[in-house]
Amino acid sequence: MTCDPDTGDITGVTDKKDDIIKAIHASLKRLDVEQLDLVKFHLNNHPLDQSQGVFEAFADCFKSGKIAGYGWSNDNVEDATSFGDHKGYVAVQHSMCIFKQADETTKALVKSDLWAFNRQPLAMGLLTGKYNPNSQAHGKDDIRGSSAEWMIFFDPDGAPSKHYMEKVEQIRTLLTSDGRSLAQGALGWCLARSDKTIPLPGCRTKAQAIDNFGVLEVGPLSDEVMAEISKII
Repeated sequence: MTCDPDTGDITGVTDKKDDIIKAIHASLKRLDVEQLDLVKFHLNNHPLDQSQGVFEAFADCFKSGKIAGYGWSNDNVEDATSFGDHKGYVAVQHSMCIFKQADETTKALVKSDLWAFNRQPLAMGLLTGKYNPNSQAHGKDDIRGSSAEWMIFFDPDGAPSKHYMEKVEQIRTLLTSDGRSLAQGALGWCLARSDKTIPLPGCRTKAQAIDNFGVLEVGPLSDEVMAEISKII
């Protein structure tokens, strides 16, 4: 993406090698560091034949020590793993949660020994316990009411989907059976899929951050609980 240097607002997108290298150097300067730990290309499903320049830029910056690793945020598993043999290509970001299990993607990433960063691991909040079937709709001003194609957990008006709310209730006891919160159960489910899985939960408050990252103390769900959830879902 390209941004206005003064406001930081997104002004467009780019897949050009020179633009990517400039963006990486600009990030290094803003952060006042010599190396970025991980850089990911965030145009989901961008045509593979138009993405070569991006990963050439990443490879050059990896070789020069400007970045420690790179990857792609892409739900097309075939494209996302196509650069898996490149030195420095270490991660793929993709959508995954209990209701969107991404089995084929998970298997492919395990086979390719790539880190899996999970988008929407809490189903946009449905797996946190903050919603119930009577929760009010968010409206069009909220992303949940945007009618986006990928917004499957909420109705077009921003109300939580009754279909998925019923599924939450079906597995609530399993997710919280060992004393963890509902969110920790959902994140523990992600962690149990692979030892290279990293869920990316959203946090707006200190309490949410403490609750979400509390999963690091309780760890992945047990094999027995995973099996029971699989039977239900």
